[in-house]
Amino acid sequence: MNRTRTKVYCYCKKCNGSLVDPRTKIQHSLKFKNYQEGEPFIAGPSNVKPSYAEPSNAGPSDAGPSNADSNTELSDAIPTFDDDLYNEMKIKSNNFFLTKKLPTHESAKSKKGKISDLVLENLLLLDDESEDDDYHDQDSEDEGDDDEEEEEEEEMKENVDFSSTEFDDNEPKLPNINSNYSFIWIILWILQYQQQYRISKVAIDSLFKFLRFFLLTIDEKKFLSFPSSLYMAKKTLGIFTKIIKYAACNKCHKLYDINEISNKTEIPTCSFINYPNHSIERFREKCNNPLVKKIDSNNHQIFRPIMTFPLVDIRQQLTLFFGRKNFEISCRKWAVRKNETGALFDIYDGMIWKSFTGDSSVKPFFTKECADTHIGLMLNMDWFQPYINSQYSVGVIYAVICNLPRSERFKPYNILTLAVIPGPKEPKLHEINHYLYPIINQLNQLWDGYYIKTYENNIGRFVRGAIIGCSNDVPAARKLCGFISARIACYRCHKSANFVGNQPNFGGFADFDEWFVERDIHVIREKASEWKKCTTKDSRRAHVSQYHVRWSEIYRLPYFNSVRFCVVDPMHCLFLGVAKWIVTKLWIGEGILNDANLKIMQERADMIKITSDLGHRPVRIATGEGFSNFTADMWKTFILIFVTPITWDLLVDIDRRILAYFVRACKILTSRALQKRELNEAFTKLVEMNKLIEQKYGQEKISPNLHLCLHICECALDYGPLSSFWCFSFERMNGILGI
Repeated sequence: MNRTRTKVYCYCKKCNGSLVDPRTKIQHSLKFKNYQEGEPFIAGPSNVKPSYAEPSNAGPSDAGPSNADSNTELSDAIPTFDDDLYNEMKIKSNNFFLTKKLPTHESAKSKKGKISDLVLENLLLLDDESEDDDYHDQDSEDEGDDDEEEEEEEEMKENVDFSSTEFDDNEPKLPNINSNYSFIWIILWILQYQQQYRISKVAIDSLFKFLRFFLLTIDEKKFLSFPSSLYMAKKTLGIFTKIIKYAACNKCHKLYDINEISNKTEIPTCSFINYPNHSIERFREKCNNPLVKKIDSNNHQIFRPIMTFPLVDIRQQLTLFFGRKNFEISCRKWAVRKNETGALFDIYDGMIWKSFTGDSSVKPFFTKECADTHIGLMLNMDWFQPYINSQYSVGVIYAVICNLPRSERFKPYNILTLAVIPGPKEPKLHEINHYLYPIINQLNQLWDGYYIKTYENNIGRFVRGAIIGCSNDVPAARKLCGFISARIACYRCHKSANFVGNQPNFGGFADFDEWFVERDIHVIREKASEWKKCTTKDSRRAHVSQYHVRWSEIYRLPYFNSVRFCVVDPMHCLFLGVAKWIVTKLWIGEGILNDANLKIMQERADMIKITSDLGHRPVRIATGEGFSNFTADMWKTFILIFVTPITWDLLVDIDRRILAYFVRACKILTSRALQKRELNEAFTKLVEMNKLIEQKYGQEKISPNLHLCLHICECALDYGPLSSFWCFSFERMNGILGI
């Protein structure tokens, strides 16, 4: 009979917290006597190879598809974010709202929050969103005792593979309008009409069919070439949007080439293996989910993918953008602007834009000479409901070009739509990597740079680009960057959740200086890469619970700093988060405001007259349980204008102070010209607001959003005013796509 043993954690300098056999741990404890049992081994500066210390000889493309199956060494990454310059700028800024940046061995010790195993297990089950593959790992067979055998087994292990088939990336062409047709102006007017009034493609397609029929009755010879559909109209103008389509497994979301699976004589199945190194054979089996379905067509059957993933070529989109008149001029405007006041007017005044560097980590990436050829992109990933009476979630990934002025940056025709993630359900945490893989490949190519034809230079200009920011709501941010649930820990600092009655909270400010410390991106990248080596579901959970990060394909971008670049979105945090929570959960939920008070508030709001540019007057304060269907924009207008005059006398002293602190912080942060000295005041007000809520309502009332709002001032210093990175424009794009 085979003996079985439960694996335990070993904290020696070799294992560093990995699950090993108990006898192996005993051997390591005898071999490495220089560490205390039960505490992680923290290597000092003398015996640790510095991460990102030297530039690699390999180009950025080495992080691309050819190396997707192997773990990239941290020392081989390109130092494209100047930490020394960034830290020097932080010191000169003299702002106490900035998280401290400590050496690795100190920051690892500052991790706060002891979570009981039972509570953590329940939270991780929610974090995994586990519906399928629900099992308990069985005991494995007896393992060898020698370290050499374990090292050989490690070398033989395969990493979970999220790669997909590559596509042909031919050089795109600029639109070439055929001026021989006299009706070109009609086509251009219709397309402009569609864009101006956000009319669906189906409606415009019907309009083209009707106009063709009408024009042929007038002069058949003259209008014979008039397009019969929207597709033919774009073809006439030479506007080709290259859509790359993958077949996606509707169970595990693995991507496949549509042409390869459609040409088979039998129904192909998914070959993805989620746990390629599992000790139990049945968990190393392939997914085997059907990828296509049979459709009857003209007395024979054809195969069609069950789920399709459309992807847009980034290079083609940039070529179309640069082919516009005045686009390059708009991208150069930031380089000639002057700001001698020290205030933050746009993203160019932020620390990220100034400290982001190129290959050498000395010369800034964004300079006047490269103002229109070095592109800075801000990424957004979100899900929305395209149907009113159906639960169907569709994901979308956008990117905006930060080089453009803010007045043009967020206009729909200047936003890159990178991909649409199919529904009806969102992919679970690490399953998003299947969809990210081909996008990251394109972004790595953009980081290497390529020549594209532009309006000013038809021969071609060498363009490079990088992701310098990610603006998402919290659930999307943790999927995109592989972070643990916001209910368990903060992804920017070392604050972990406390528990009162098995419910997580982020209260406790007595040890503020100990946990308000920036997380080390080098450690995060290393631990994210180690996640791929986990062999079982339980080992993955143990890894995430210890290090608070899992693998994400976005870490294949050699320059990406998920701590600095992933901002706290003010729209979701301040307005849909803190503002809504204080009014509905705290005051209405705790009985501070009752139905009679809400009616009084509505009557007072109706008496206040505001100009149309300030927003809409709130009209559903007393509807339902209160503030029915308030959007983020409504909450913003309510907090900045209405809440103080209509609510003040209905609150007691401590609630008035909570309201005053929050309104003052919002007024500072939403300013179009953000003074750096005022960020300290805004941060102080938010901290005092948290302390007052904890004082009156208890520690359990400090929600994740109340903690995350403490990092918004730092995000503003990095990226400028909140309007430079909040998600209002991306939400409007969701509405356009949903039409």
